[in-house]
Amino acid sequence: MESLQTRSVEILALIRDLASFEGEDRGPRTHFLIWNFLVMTLGAVGVREYRNVKLRTMNKQSWATWAALVSSAMLLLSCVLESRAISLGHGKHASTLSQDALLSIAVVSRLANMFVTLSIFWSKLFVVSVLQPNVPAVSGRRRTLDAVIGASALGMAVAIVLASIPVDGVYCPTGRVSCVSLGTFVMASRVLASFSVVLNVVLVLMAASLVARLSLEPREKTGAAVAITFGACAIFAALIKRSKYSRLEDGDVTYHGAYILLWSVAEATLTTIAGTFPSIRPYMKDTSVRPASPPPEAVALRDLHSVDAERGQSSDTELRESEVLYRSMVRAGLL
Repeated sequence: MESLQTRSVEILALIRDLASFEGEDRGPRTHFLIWNFLVMTLGAVGVREYRNVKLRTMNKQSWATWAALVSSAMLLLSCVLESRAISLGHGKHASTLSQDALLSIAVVSRLANMFVTLSIFWSKLFVVSVLQPNVPAVSGRRRTLDAVIGASALGMAVAIVLASIPVDGVYCPTGRVSCVSLGTFVMASRVLASFSVVLNVVLVLMAASLVARLSLEPREKTGAAVAITFGACAIFAALIKRSKYSRLEDGDVTYHGAYILLWSVAEATLTTIAGTFPSIRPYMKDTSVRPASPPPEAVALRDLHSVDAERGQSSDTELRESEVLYRSMVRAGLL
């Protein structure tokens, strides 16, 4: 009993330690959490694709499938690069690292941030592809989703630019005088994070409006509510990430950078999981595997042929007369 209580206290202490996320080195906790988020993402996408294969809806969901797979691949690349950056010292205070180590960490961690940002915007495209089949082709909602697609493409381009420009105090090659100041880099990153928050809000509101408009079964409504909740959590993660960018201005980019990347991975994971919930997609009901029901006339004719079959009392003449009478009544609109 005492050992169980001791173990419980240790687990609670670990949870509090992870929640506070303070200490001399954020690297190990960041490594642990981002790989857990990645496993959650791959698991959700894998279950979704298994369901599509089972229901034979892969062709109908090709665009959504590609978006989910690309987002997951980008997230995987980000986690691999961040693991490398952590091994170099990402998550430690910059004052404890050499200049060469800081330059190496800056290059690898910025690539990791670029890929996780690409994953975030690809996850938004995945959610858009999930919502589109429920939106009329010519409507304000469709134009809004098209705008989200364009905005996501713009966000990806900005993320690539931010990862490639040299920043003074982060990565500035020797002898280069055209390096961007750290303050400018932080401001641009915060604007991009705010842009992501706005797109998340638009997608959550769009999903909520579709759920209110569509006729869903209770189970589907529950799944939709859970998916929207995950979307709201993604908004929360994006807001936290945006608020942490201001800490980079003190120059300790390695220590605070690990925290920012962690919340970026969380945002990508929550957005992707929100799109994988099948209950928000009533157009994916199991219709492709159900046998097509025969037309009413064929059913009636089959029933006529089975009349008194066991007694052998039906005759071909009576059946033909019954068929002619039935077809005449159908044409006249009486049946």
